[in-house]
Amino acid sequence: MPRIHPSANVDSRAEFAVDAEIGPGCLIEGPVTIGPGTRLIAMVSLMGPLTLGRGNTLYPHVSLGFAPQDRKFASSTAGAGTVIGDDN
Repeated sequence: MPRIHPSANVDSRAEFAVDAEIGPGCLIEGPVTIGPGTRLIAMVSLMGPLTLGRGNTLYPHVSLGFAPQDRKFASSTAGAGTVIGDDN
């Protein structure tokens, strides 16, 4: 069963490998898949659609899957999502 810190805010659409670790203050929104052996240390923010592969470690204050900080980008445009491979 994944270890999810009680202070983490996790969307019901998120899916976790049985040995995933979600640290304190993490925010997971939307369809996010977290692979085996992946650790979110603390204060990590993920926005789906997003897939994290096997054996990744995300350190505090990492943000993935959000719209780019570019005024020309229409935030209402749905993207294809973000895919991060293994061992990053």
